[in-house]
Amino acid sequence: MEYWMGIDLGGTKIRAGAVDRNGTVAALRESYTKDAADADRLREQIIAMGSRIMEEYPIQGAGMCFPGVIMADKTLQHATNLPGGMLAPEFITSIEHVWNIPVFVENDANAAAFGEYIHGCKGNVESMYYVTISTGIGGGYIWKGNIIQGYQGFAGEVGSILVEEGDRSFRGLAPGAAEGCASGSAVLEQGKKGISPRINDAGEVFRLAALGDDRAREIVDRMTTGLARMFAAISMVINPQVFVLGGGCMKSSDLFLDEVVHKYKALVPEAVQDILFKPACLEEPGIVGCAEIARARLS
Repeated sequence: MEYWMGIDLGGTKIRAGAVDRNGTVAALRESYTKDAADADRLREQIIAMGSRIMEEYPIQGAGMCFPGVIMADKTLQHATNLPGGMLAPEFITSIEHVWNIPVFVENDANAAAFGEYIHGCKGNVESMYYVTISTGIGGGYIWKGNIIQGYQGFAGEVGSILVEEGDRSFRGLAPGAAEGCASGSAVLEQGKKGISPRINDAGEVFRLAALGDDRAREIVDRMTTGLARMFAAISMVINPQVFVLGGGCMKSSDLFLDEVVHKYKALVPEAVQDILFKPACLEEPGIVGCAEIARARLS
C-alpha cells in the first residue's frame, strides 16, 4: 500500500503521520517546537520526525502546512509563533534532499479544509468553506476540489475580517478584526481580565456563561456576534454551499454555535439563511489534508 506523509506545524507542536488513500493516519508523531529558536533547528526537528515515519512506511511524497500566509516566493508571513525567515526555497529543498521525495507546502487552514473536503463530512457539495475557531481564526475555501489561495495567498485569512468598531489591535491584526473578539485566545484573554485571572481556557468562559454569569455572557455574546458577522461577510462574497467548522473551540460548540447561526440568519438575505453549519469530522485534518495535497500534486 502507498502512503503520503502529512506534517502539521503549529506554534507549539509539530504533528506528522503517514496517510493512506482512505485518509487513515498511521505512525502519528508529535514534538514541541518551543526549543526551535531558529529555522535551522526547526528543520532538524522536521527531518528527524519524518525520517522515523519513512523507516516504517513507503512514503511517496509529503505535504507540510504552516500557520501563516505562504507567499509566492515561498516565504512565510504573518506567523507570529514561528521563527523568522521561514520557508525560503532552500528550507524545503534541503528537506527534499534528505528524504529524497517531493515536499509541498500550504497554509494550515487550507490544508485542513482540503482534508475535510476529501475525507471529512462536507457532503456532496462543490463549494465548501472551512473555518477553524481555535487559538486564532483561519479559513480555507474549496471550489470543485481546488484550494482557492488568492493572488498573494491571503484568501481564507478570515480572522482579519472587520466585525466591530475598535481602536485596539489584537496580536498585530487591524482593530476590530474577528480574531480579536471571537478566537479562543481572545475569549481567554477577556475571561482573565473580566472574570478571574485563574481562567485557564475559553471553555471555562463558555461554561460560566451557560450557568448565567453575566460577565461571561457578555464575552460570549461579543464572540457570537463577531462570528456571525464574519460568516455573513463570507456568504456575501463567496456564497458557499456549506460551512465546516473545526478547531479547539468547537469542543464547546453546544454552548455557542446555535447563537452564532441565529445571529447569522438575521444578517443575511433569506436565500442564504439555510446554509449548513457542520462540525468538522477528522481528528487530524491538517495531516490528512497535507498528505492529500501531496497525493493530488503527484498524480
